[in-house]
Amino acid sequence: MKMHICTHVGCHNLTTADRRYCSVHQAEQTAYESRRDQYRKQSYSYDQRHYNQFDRDKEANAFYQSRHWKLLSRELRRDSMHICECCGKHAERVYVDHIIPRRVDKRLEYTVSNLWVICGRCHYFKTELENEKFNGDFIHDLDISKEFTKEKIIEIISKK
Repeated sequence: MKMHICTHVGCHNLTTADRRYCSVHQAEQTAYESRRDQYRKQSYSYDQRHYNQFDRDKEANAFYQSRHWKLLSRELRRDSMHICECCGKHAERVYVDHIIPRRVDKRLEYTVSNLWVICGRCHYFKTELENEKFNGDFIHDLDISKEFTKEKIIEIISKK
């Protein structure tokens, strides 16, 4: 049976090749990983609550917290099997995003043809693209939105 030295700093106990830590340090490592994972979950939840409460505008927050939106977005994420429609990669966390942003045309906020599921990386680049293209002028934004197609967005993001 192959043996190696425990990975814990300063420990020279031998352990089997299929384990990283000796029996003394395995329990410590498991407890540490549990605390770390719990902190990560709490930290994300706290950051999201803080964003919703203080940074996001109230009208948008009410929309994204509505029962109808939550059910629709959950269904779309489940149907996509966590595969990004933009880059085609599997991602743990995916976002249901409006192709034509809500702030431009609220009539399309629940229209499934205006929604797609994308990964965090693609969502970041699409948000930057939106901020670049849409300037807050109603008529200008409606004109630009006609050119803002799924295919064009994919083409722009794939170059980044």
